[in-house]
Amino acid sequence: MRLLRQLFLPCLLAQQPELAKRLRTKLEAWAAELQPPGINLRPIAKTWEEYYDFYLDGKVTLAEFLNGRTGPAVPALEQRFKNYDVDGDGVWTRSELQSASKPKGNSRKV
Repeated sequence: MRLLRQLFLPCLLAQQPELAKRLRTKLEAWAAELQPPGINLRPIAKTWEEYYDFYLDGKVTLAEFLNGRTGPAVPALEQRFKNYDVDGDGVWTRSELQSASKPKGNSRKV
């Protein structure tokens, strides 16, 4: 999410200044109707930043998965991460997680 804000948005704003101005005007008009009115420009809580990072970025790194964990469970967690990282690029994508959550066929014998 930070990378998006730091790299992509300034580039987009520079390429489309009129569009950015129109959108900003609409955002300010909408924000004025809120109770209390205004746009909250404070940094968001870490929990929400992680949530948006996952759902908007669509990827989970090993560091995000471990989430600061230490101790004897870490090697098993690292292995689990590697098992679901199908393409071995060091991140879980939505498609990797979705395919990992699907049942692997019918294992029951009738």
